[in-house]
Order: sequence, then structure tokens, then C-alpha cells
Amino acid sequence: MRTNRPSHCFRRLHLKIVSAISAALVLLGTGCSGVYVLRPVGEKPHALVAADWEGTWVMDKAVAKVKVVDAGAGKLQLAGVEEKDGKPTLVIYTVFITESGKTLFASLRNDGQDADTKPYVWARLRHEPDQVLLWWPDVKRFGELVGAGKLSGKLDGSDVLLDSPSAEQVTALISGVLGPVFDAECPAVLRRVAR
Repeated sequence: MRTNRPSHCFRRLHLKIVSAISAALVLLGTGCSGVYVLRPVGEKPHALVAADWEGTWVMDKAVAKVKVVDAGAGKLQLAGVEEKDGKPTLVIYTVFITESGKTLFASLRNDGQDADTKPYVWARLRHEPDQVLLWWPDVKRFGELVGAGKLSGKLDGSDVLLDSPSAEQVTALISGVLGPVFDAECPAVLRRVAR
């Protein structure tokens, strides 16, 4: 099956574990660089309608089951299977869907041990009927912005750990004032296959 995506997009996508809705699951600890935050990105929770979000979502070979656990808080829970130590393992993630103006974000982290101290993986999000598009933060660009003092955070090897972005900083990220900060060439595309 042919697609119009550049081949480098497929290489990037295979380095990431795709979860439903958030799909921002980066293989932690495997050498993949990422931009992480200490709290969900966005000004406020996005009110969720369960019928729009719940179900089974797929991208490439990844499958996840999604459930709304707190609609008013924009909180989802998703479950999927990841390979750990050569064995399939059930993993559960908490995802927060937030908004700033008309822009949506997904921020997630593993519900495992020490979940409250782990940073969030995040992406810009567009939700359509039975489809979600996600744009990952551009690691190099965010590293440059932190290095120049335009965003508060720190560089940790090839990763970028942002302090909680202010509403003004989020607006600057969305508006393009800080330049292109999301990987516009290779959005992750998730499709719902069952409700």
C-alpha cells in the first residue's frame, strides 16, 4: 500500500509507541529523543464526550483501547500492549486532553510505579470523527529555544525537559512567534476501528 508520506516519516513513527488519542508515547529509555513537560500542556482541560473518544484506535501495527475516566477534566485512560524484555506486556497510560484557544494538546504518562513524578510526553492534536492527528514537538527546535532562554527548561542529553509552559508561552508556540516548533511533515494518524 502506497502513501504520500516521506519515507523518513515512517522511520520516525516506528521509533515511537503509538497510543490512541495521545499517540505521543515515545519509547522511554531506548535512545529516542523527546520533549517532556512537568504538567499537561494547555490552558485548561478540554471537556470530552465519551462517544467521540472511546473505542479501539490503531496506527500502523499499534492498537489501544481508550476510555474516558473524567470528561470534565479531559482525562482518558488507554491500555495497550508493549514489548518489554521480549514479552508482550499490558501498559496503561493516563492522557489529558487540554486546550488553549481552539488548539488541543494531548499529554500522557505511564500509570506505572512513580507515575506522579514522571514527566509527560505531549503533542499538538486535531480530533476529527474517528481520526486523530498529532504533531510531535521538534526536539531540536525546543532545545534551541531552551538554550536561548526563550522557554524555561533544561537539556538532559538529547531530551528536553520543559518547566510548565505559561499561557503566554503556549500562545507563542501555537501562533508561530517562536518559529516552527512541531513536526509538520510527519503527523501521527490514528483511526478508530471500533466504538
